[in-house]
Amino acid sequence: MLWDAGGATAASGWADSGHLGLVADPGRPAPAGEVLDWFAATAPATAPRPARTVTVSSAETHLFPALDRLGYRHPA
Repeated sequence: MLWDAGGATAASGWADSGHLGLVADPGRPAPAGEVLDWFAATAPATAPRPARTVTVSSAETHLFPALDRLGYRHPA
């Protein structure tokens, strides 16, 4: 899925089996929250796989606050 802001792609997310790959423009990180909300609705944390996981590049530190707000953990 793609999220636009100001006529340009600001974020993208792809989900598969409870896992999300997330990329967002560092100048417009706000849509990352929308991507995470979409993921929560698309891949509810239910048994037998109760945990959802998200992968972001370690260089995309602008995404860490959105992940932290929703309780995702990232390596130190």
